[in-house]
Amino acid sequence: CLWARSATGFDISLTKLLIDDASHVFVFGRSRTAGVTFHGPPTTSLPPGGFIAKHASDGSLLDALQVVVNGELGQAEWAAADEWILTGSAKPNATLYGENLTVHSAQQDGFVARTDTTGLVEWVTMFPSSGSAHVHRAALLPDDRVAVSGYFVDDLLLQQDTLQGALGEWTYFVAVLDADGTVEWALPIVSEEFAHVADIKADHNGDILLYGRYDAAMILGTYTLPPYASTNGYVARLSADGECKAAWGFGRTYFASGSILPTAHGLYLASEFDSTLVMGSYTVQATHPGPERRHDLFIARFDSLSGFTGVQTLKSGEGERLHIYANPNNGLCTIELPAAVVPGSDLLLTIHDGMGRVVQQAPLRWSEGTIQLDIRAQAKGIYYAELLDGKQRYSGTIVFE
Repeated sequence: CLWARSATGFDISLTKLLIDDASHVFVFGRSRTAGVTFHGPPTTSLPPGGFIAKHASDGSLLDALQVVVNGELGQAEWAAADEWILTGSAKPNATLYGENLTVHSAQQDGFVARTDTTGLVEWVTMFPSSGSAHVHRAALLPDDRVAVSGYFVDDLLLQQDTLQGALGEWTYFVAVLDADGTVEWALPIVSEEFAHVADIKADHNGDILLYGRYDAAMILGTYTLPPYASTNGYVARLSADGECKAAWGFGRTYFASGSILPTAHGLYLASEFDSTLVMGSYTVQATHPGPERRHDLFIARFDSLSGFTGVQTLKSGEGERLHIYANPNNGLCTIELPAAVVPGSDLLLTIHDGMGRVVQQAPLRWSEGTIQLDIRAQAKGIYYAELLDGKQRYSGTIVFE
């Protein structure tokens, strides 16, 4: 150990470490109750809020600054050699580097900001809510767009859309902002029970990788992941435009505390598990199964997620989408069954709305080559159809005008 320094206080969290080209160590975090003290030399104390401390390569404390007043810092990622993306939450009358933040909620709203290392704010984007919101993590995409994950309670009130969550419950979301900080799209992580995002990363090809936990069936865009245990982990790949390209569930993992790491030679996942872990063809027993459930750790490598669909055992129907007519329609349309579906097959048809929520789901048995669909009870808009035949998945888009 070359050096060690401490930061003390009540209810503090150190959320991120970043190191620049000069080997300066930047410490990001938040203190909620009684502030934080950095023990140097020199020793520096800060009031509650979001903070950044800077250490030299020999451990000397160069600076410690409260950057968020009446709020918290989530995490930070480099955006350039001297710029970073900051995430967090802001309460009424909050400031970031001295600039006022407009907060809608009586509790707190989330925010994403791009600043330089001297405190010059390039842009700030708020994530207002009717209840509460926080932006946890960020990942810089190759085209300078920013992918973020966070949670909201009740509704998330974006300029171009409103995401609706369960009343009084946390709903996690993923969003992408353009290079100027404008939100391009946001996708809720929908489940009847708890589901969250533990890590978000950008792949070399511009895809967004997610890792987290879910309990009951989880809807991610047009995909539905079934539960494999009482608590489950998942890994998912989204395009930069918000399409869920692949997702894979496994269990059992209780906290889903860990991280994902995309590399040129595969995707690595580190996580905890308890009882029995079933991941693909691998089954690993915990060292202390039973009611005590002490948590073990595992590491796994995926060559790619491109072959996995929303249902672990199914393959995506290559080049064959559902043929839907009339489309656009008045709520009545016909779905033509793909040629690969065998007569007598047991089918499951699921219709999702634009928020990823299931609005219709029905088991079917192949009797004719078409399915008559009626969604007139729903609001007009874009809907997504997914057909499963036990071997493959087929999807299509329904335009209800």
